[in-house]
Formats: sequence, structure tokens, C-alpha cells
Amino acid sequence: MARRILAIDTRQTPWQLAVARPGRAEPMLEQVIALPEGEELSDRIAAALGSPPGVDDRIALALPCTGIMVRWLEFPFADRRKMRAALGPELARQLPVEVDSLHLVYRPLDAGEGGHALALAIERARLEQILEQFEPLGDRLHTMMPAPFALADTLSTDWPNGLLVCVSGAEITLIRLRNGLPVDLRVQPRRPGQKSIDQVSFIVRQGRIMLEARSAEDALVLLAGESPDSELAEALREFGFRVEPARPTRDEGDLQPEQYGAVALALAAGRRQRDLNLLSGPYAPRGDWKRLRPRLLTAAILLTLALVLTVAAGWLQLTARQQRLAALDRQLESAYRKAFPTEKRVVDPVRQLEAKLGQLRKTASGGETAPPLEILRLVSAAIPADLPVRIRDYSHNRDGVRIEGETASFETVSRLVEQLRALPAMAEVTLSDSRQKSNGQAVEFRLQLRLKEAG
Repeated sequence: MARRILAIDTRQTPWQLAVARPGRAEPMLEQVIALPEGEELSDRIAAALGSPPGVDDRIALALPCTGIMVRWLEFPFADRRKMRAALGPELARQLPVEVDSLHLVYRPLDAGEGGHALALAIERARLEQILEQFEPLGDRLHTMMPAPFALADTLSTDWPNGLLVCVSGAEITLIRLRNGLPVDLRVQPRRPGQKSIDQVSFIVRQGRIMLEARSAEDALVLLAGESPDSELAEALREFGFRVEPARPTRDEGDLQPEQYGAVALALAAGRRQRDLNLLSGPYAPRGDWKRLRPRLLTAAILLTLALVLTVAAGWLQLTARQQRLAALDRQLESAYRKAFPTEKRVVDPVRQLEAKLGQLRKTASGGETAPPLEILRLVSAAIPADLPVRIRDYSHNRDGVRIEGETASFETVSRLVEQLRALPAMAEVTLSDSRQKSNGQAVEFRLQLRLKEAG
């Protein structure tokens, strides 16, 4: 189930509960209910909803302004970090108490040049007392802010200018709205059982000062907590004020004036307007982190495991490739030593083999004589078929061709020399050596052939 915002207005009797769901554009209000009487707040919420709150549901509390110190501050700079750093010293200059004993929140205001901020301060002891009172809510308690300011936020579009009058069982709050921003505040506590009409003189006197109204159009009162047809509303009209209901939503539903505060807080929490949320800093809720920590830990473990497996697979592939390369190097070295057994030192068989092949190519095709195979073919063709000649050694170099072999007699050697001298490719044929073998059955010979230069 998607997360819900459960906003409770503790200023009204009975307490009002508004349920909203965050939407893509705007939060959607689902229902507004009066909390039944009881001792345990969790049981009262479950009774109002018909079931206990979900795991992902979040609870917001609307507080009265009594006991909260409010100041509008002006700075010569608009940087939020600088404003946050200067907030404490500036409030210490204005407030009659030690700032160290206060919990501070603020909202930057876009009003002219420089930096403007709305700051709220509450005694830490009082805030901790409230948190202790609502401790059964546990990690679900996420937002706590003065209800009149939440209501002022919802009215900034439809009623950017006017006097917001919030009537509750604990107090009457006046907030001056100018261009959609709260710019002034008055708070009057109410005695138990005191009627709101008894406070009309306070509202009229302070309202005229705050509005600076010059016409009936300027003297606009946005009334919350009392019906626009109530005795208080009629009295305000008699004093020249224009009274309109401070509805926090445009929906034409059956919304009662005493429900405006809870609805406004639910919508504000759904929009994540938390700059005036007293549950910040050391009092910030830890519920999200507690719930997310196991999931994040699991995700981190899976990510680490995937990373380890990826690295291990890569290392194994690299090791296998290195082993294949080493085997290829050994095969190349073995092939090189077989091809060139006289080579003593093998450093890089590939390059050494390329160098040897280059030398052979240069010798075979880059010289000025015929290729060795062609010369061997010519020599073989020049030997008559009736001459019994056996070639034992054939070598070819730049100086010519050397042939060593054996035949039947010295006469056969002479005929072989004559046949080779008759070849057009031969420039010179020299009989270097001839001798009869010790057994007297054959004659060994060695011939040196010099080839004619090409062209």
C-alpha cells in the first residue's frame, strides 16, 4: 500500500485526523475524521481508520503557536548557508532567552533584495516533553509544525493577501498574508470555556493594525476554526471586515471549519514542506533509516558480491589468457630452436624469427642470382640419366653453389663437370676435390659453381 499522511490537529476538541496520499502533482485528500476518545493514541487512530496505520504511513502533528517564538529576520545576504550560520546570533539578539536552550527552524523568504527568513524557536525542554507525550507513535511521527503556518501555505495561491484568523480551543492566531507570504503574527491564548466572540475586540484591534486596511476590499479576514456564519464572523462584518472561509482545498466537499488545520497540515506534509518542521536536526525522525537500513545493507551485500564475482571472473579470464600466451611463447621458442638449432640465445622468438625470415627473403629474392630451388632444378636436369650420381650436400650462398656427392668413377665426374659448364646460368664450374673412397667402389667429389649475374 502506498504511503499515507495522517495529520492530527491537537488544537481542536475532539482532535481532527486528516488522511492524504502524496500525488505526482498535488497530495490527494482522502478523508477527515474526528478521533474518538481514549487513552492510547495508536488505538484511537486505528479505531478512526478502521485498521492500524500501515508500516509506511507517516504521522504529522499540528501544534498551537503558543509557546513558539516567531521572528522575521533580515540579512544583508541571500546565501542559505550564511543565513543558517547567522540565525542563532541574530535570534540571540532579539529573544529574551538563551539561544542554546532553543531548537531553531527557519524558512527563507523571497521578499526583495537581501535575505529574509521566517524563524521559529521552541524550548528544547518543551519539545522533548511533547515528543515524550507522543512516544507511542514511534518512528511514524515525521512532521510537527504550527497549524496556522501550514494553513497559510495552502492559502497563498487563492488568497495571497488578507488576515488569516485561526480559532482553536487553545488560542486565536492572526497571520498577515502579503503576496502569499506570512509577514506578521499575533497570538492570544484562550481560557478554558471562553467563547471566541469574547476575543472579537482583540481580533478587530490587532487586525486593523496588521492589515493597514484603507477599504473594505483590503479588510479581508480568512476564518478557520469558526463557520463564516458564526457569531464571531457576523461581529467582524459589523466592524467592516469581509469574512471568507479559509478552506485549505478547492474541492467542494463537506469540510468543517475545525478540520481546516488538519487538512492543511496533511497537504503540507504531502508536499514535503518541511522547512518549518520542528522534527529536524537532533529531533529528525530515524524511522526511514531504520527501515531502509536492512534493505540498503542487503543491496550493499549483493552489490559487493556481484563486484567480487565480476572481479574474480575477470581475474580468471586474465589468468587463462596469460597461460595461453605463455604456452604460445613456449611453442614459438620450441619452433624457433628447431628451425635454428645453432641459435644460442632466444629472447623474443617472434621478432627473431621475423628477422631470420627477412634475411632468408632477402637472400632468396633480393639477390642478383636465381633462386636456390631454380638452381637445384637446373643442376638436376643437367645430370644425364645414365650417370649414377648421388648428391650428399647442396649449399647455396651469395658466392655460389657448392655440391658434394659421389659417383662411380673419375670419368663420370668429368662428364658431370662438362654438363654443368654447358648450362647458360653457370659462369664458372670448378672441381674443388675428387678422390676415390677407401673401399675403391666410388669416387667422392666437391664442385663449386659460380652463377652468372642477372641482367
